[in-house]
Amino acid sequence: MRYLDCHLGNLIDALAVCQNEDAVQFALKCLATNAGCTHYSYVELRPAGHRVCSTYPVDWQKRYIEQNYITLDPTVIQAGRTMRPVPWSYADKHRYDDKTRLFFEEARKFGIASGIILPIRAGFGTTVFLSLATEREATNKIAVRDRAYAATAVAFVHSSFMRLSKTVLGANDVPLSPRELHCAAWAAMGKTKAETGSMLGLSEKTVRFYLERVREKLNATNVTHAVRIGTMRNLF
Repeated sequence: MRYLDCHLGNLIDALAVCQNEDAVQFALKCLATNAGCTHYSYVELRPAGHRVCSTYPVDWQKRYIEQNYITLDPTVIQAGRTMRPVPWSYADKHRYDDKTRLFFEEARKFGIASGIILPIRAGFGTTVFLSLATEREATNKIAVRDRAYAATAVAFVHSSFMRLSKTVLGANDVPLSPRELHCAAWAAMGKTKAETGSMLGLSEKTVRFYLERVREKLNATNVTHAVRIGTMRNLF
């Protein structure tokens, strides 16, 4: 068994000084290389959409999305259910049904034969997955000794992307207050004004006021449009 723990400190140190998204991606490439892997994949699954940053072959990424493999991928399913790191290998395909075995075989053709996936929960219903993979059918799987340490490293990755995305997209030029951000984020998850008010200890009228402020600041035609703009710009 190979352990990832000894490489996580270097990742955290690198992320602490990153000034742009390219630097974050370089830090992830270094992690993958140091861990003996050839690819990394960072995925945010949000109620209002998802974000992907990956070095997997572009054709595989397109195939994965087109076939909605995220609903079939047993590594994502298990990691999302247990919130624990999941080592995996093509060699384990016999454990699954025919459809899942075909998924593993297809991934292998794209140079993805073994690896590990690290999950965490983020804010407002978001789940984050950081995966490392290699073309080798590893018999000595990569693993982690300290799950909390691994989760901390993934949280650093997530916070770095969030922080630097806002800088790149000019989100800091939109002075949304914490209350406005909270109300808009819950609206993006489909919560009604009454539900949002109940969770935040506000009246429905006050929530409506905050959402209207968000609409005005984002120059949107309505609240739905404002939520869409905010989601696209990574404001919440």
